[in-house]
Amino acid sequence: LVGGPISVSLMQLEGTLGLAGWQWMFIIEGLPAVVLGFLCLKILSDTPEQAAWLTPVERQSLVGALASEVHERPKKDLLAAMKDARVLLSALIVFCYTVGSYGLSVWLPLILKGHDLSTSTIGWLSAIPFLFATLSTFAVAHFADKTGLKIYALIFTLMLGVFGLLMSVYFQSLISAMLWFTISLCGVISARMIFYTVPQVFLTGAAAAGGLAFINSVGSLGGFVGPSMMGWLKDATKSYDVGMLGMACILVIAITATIALKGLVKNA
Repeated sequence: LVGGPISVSLMQLEGTLGLAGWQWMFIIEGLPAVVLGFLCLKILSDTPEQAAWLTPVERQSLVGALASEVHERPKKDLLAAMKDARVLLSALIVFCYTVGSYGLSVWLPLILKGHDLSTSTIGWLSAIPFLFATLSTFAVAHFADKTGLKIYALIFTLMLGVFGLLMSVYFQSLISAMLWFTISLCGVISARMIFYTVPQVFLTGAAAAGGLAFINSVGSLGGFVGPSMMGWLKDATKSYDVGMLGMACILVIAITATIALKGLVKNA
């Protein structure tokens, strides 16, 4: 939402101190992350007992709640969690929607550049889909909390992602492209938000930590596959259309996996 406009502003530093605009962007946007990394080492605690920012009562309450959770729920080891069909389906879902979200968001500026827009215009226009996607996550979260239909909400958001990608292939004017890209990103970004309410229904204790780590590890590969796939297909076909269709197909796989997961998780 804010990255595009900020990056555009930093690109205007082109030539300052002999550095290119993109070099200034990398330095200025990267330094806060480095500083925060060191602050996290000092501020974040490993256990509730070590959390100085909690009151003694809060620490005791949290420790008691965690201990109660461990005793009340069945224990599963990490290997068992990774063999669980629900975990495998969840990992596939995350991988697929990550392919869609990263594939589109990373290539969006270059797609807009094809409409002969200036760099500053591209930066500001690129922020629009993420503004609406941010709002859509609140709407989807409210719906899921109010109705309890988490998996159905996930299926809907993934279908929205597919619909936007398919329409972007057939309607390619600037206004149409912005509309369909916005709809697609509203879907896949909301899917990311709503998905993580599902595994907590069936993952508990040690299995939750191991299962979520496995799901995230597999899913994160989509962040590489999505943009790379778009690049390969663009080079091979000289068009973004096949890449859009490919990502739509991968999101259909996510929908299928979500439907299968619903069959295994009755109370989500």
